[in-house]
Amino acid sequence: TMSKLNEGFFSSVRINCCRPIDGGRKLVIGTDYGVYVCDRRPNDSSQKPKKVLEARLVTQIEVLEQRQILIILSDKDVYSYSLDALDTDEGIAGPSKKGRKICHANYINAGMCNGQTLVCCVKSSSLSSTVKVYQPMDSMTKGKKKSGLAKASVNFVS
Repeated sequence: TMSKLNEGFFSSVRINCCRPIDGGRKLVIGTDYGVYVCDRRPNDSSQKPKKVLEARLVTQIEVLEQRQILIILSDKDVYSYSLDALDTDEGIAGPSKKGRKICHANYINAGMCNGQTLVCCVKSSSLSSTVKVYQPMDSMTKGKKKSGLAKASVNFVS
């Protein structure tokens, strides 16, 4: 069923993608001007979505709640964040708001394969497509400085 979250808030901002988090209680919304978070069922209609990340042209969002990772495709670049970046109390410039640039891509998708969580990033051109497959590592969830994603690449030539 469809329900109205808020009327008029996004009249000048285009929504490109949306993902549920926190067991479906909240929504992460990707727009041309950043990432917003709102309650799926707000207590009152005056409650507005809050901007939590400054990013341009957010076209895709993937949430890996078990690993506490948020992945966004922003202006053809893939960034990973800790889910703490969605904390609305911290403001837009808080310490957890630093994203880690992973790669350039046109499309991303996260899912399970043989019991492993994988993130696929596709970069395509007129002559070929490259699929980079990443697997979240424990260093990402423990706050270490490594990228948190291990990589394997596959090239497709047309």
